[in-house]
Amino acid sequence: MAAFWKSTSRSKGSSAKARFAAFDLETRELIDNKRHGLEKGALGVTCIGLMLTGQHTAEMWYGNEPNEQIASQMSRDQLSKFVDRLKSLADDGFTIATWNGLSFDFRVLAAESGRYEDCRALALRHVDMMFNIFCEKGWPVGIAQVASGMGLRGKTQGMDGLEAVRIWNEEPHRRQEVIHYAANDVHLTLELAELVSKQKVLRWSSLRGNPQQLSLPRGWLTCELADQLPEPDNSWMDDPLERSDFTDWFATP
Repeated sequence: MAAFWKSTSRSKGSSAKARFAAFDLETRELIDNKRHGLEKGALGVTCIGLMLTGQHTAEMWYGNEPNEQIASQMSRDQLSKFVDRLKSLADDGFTIATWNGLSFDFRVLAAESGRYEDCRALALRHVDMMFNIFCEKGWPVGIAQVASGMGLRGKTQGMDGLEAVRIWNEEPHRRQEVIHYAANDVHLTLELAELVSKQKVLRWSSLRGNPQQLSLPRGWLTCELADQLPEPDNSWMDDPLERSDFTDWFATP
């Protein structure tokens, strides 16, 4: 990560009193490769959920057509305003939180808004819970596994990312359902950020059903701090991810 970007801000771990601003975005297209699926072009942002510590409902960002129908995707200007919203929250002391936001959400937001410099800076200062786990363990863990292990309700039943994309593109009259799905996702992201920050431990079940636990004595780490952790040995894996896979987009001018 440091080969591409060095933050001038001071990163911190999260505390039990941390105020989080969780966000999660949805796209018009799905990536076809988890490692390099964004290289072929824009995905288009359909909607974004943002939820802050102390809020009971999510702020939902999406575009509207002149006829008041939900637009097929958000405009560059709208996305730039969302970047400004994140910057303002960070300046006000909120810790931005995502699940896989370093590799996906901020990557897409930078490409679609054109605000690469701001998105790089925000990405380093924010808490990507999946990246934090990856830096500790050497492999990523799914949010559904963690939600179950932490006793949370999990993701929306009956819809996933693939179905959300299909509905948005093929059944525009149902786009409000996708927005509701995104709102539930960001609510879960905030719940995880707050709960683990308080308990300082993360629990989940492996794909084989075995209980797993990770102690996080400093709470969640920002991406900048997580990247400074010693790299665990994942050489036993057939095609292990590398930390640079999460930040290769930092090289974009």
